[in-house]
Amino acid sequence: MDSRATLFDPPSRGGPVRDACRVAALLAATTAVGLLLDRYASLTSVAMLYVLAVAVASYAVRLPASIACALGAVALLNFFFIPPHFSFRVDAQENVATLLALLCVAVVISQLGTAMRRQAQAARLNAKRALQLEQLATELAGATFPAEILLLCQRFLSRAFAGPCLAGLLRADRGLDLPADTPAAMREGLQAAAD
Repeated sequence: MDSRATLFDPPSRGGPVRDACRVAALLAATTAVGLLLDRYASLTSVAMLYVLAVAVASYAVRLPASIACALGAVALLNFFFIPPHFSFRVDAQENVATLLALLCVAVVISQLGTAMRRQAQAARLNAKRALQLEQLATELAGATFPAEILLLCQRFLSRAFAGPCLAGLLRADRGLDLPADTPAAMREGLQAAAD
């Protein structure tokens, strides 16, 4: 399986502070580009820069930070680019519609990006599990003794899941073959469940 990161990977560890720093840097960069292009671009073009920033944030940070990015994008667009500049007052009705549309689109993009990343993560996990099961089936096909089957199952379970794992084989007489180091209380509980 490819170990390189993609846009659909979960955000790296670091928590809300790192997410806030990423959002702040993204919004600052977008605002700087918007200010450079302000003389040459329309308000709609600058608004699209902020939509792009929110789309990037939806892949780079968790949902709360992505929503904060959407709100910040609307506030920054209003403050720096909508007349009267350097104020949160909006004089023209069309600009109110622009801000509301930007907010709606940005929130939807945030949620869709987060959902897409979650689905991609689940798909990668499912592909990994399918590969593990295929490998187990291949090795089990060559196993001939119950102890060998038990050992293979135990090894694959331990690789696939965090924490203690236990494999057992149910015999034809409803008895349970378990590893020798299984605690007696657990052995009795499992045997009772098998009956």
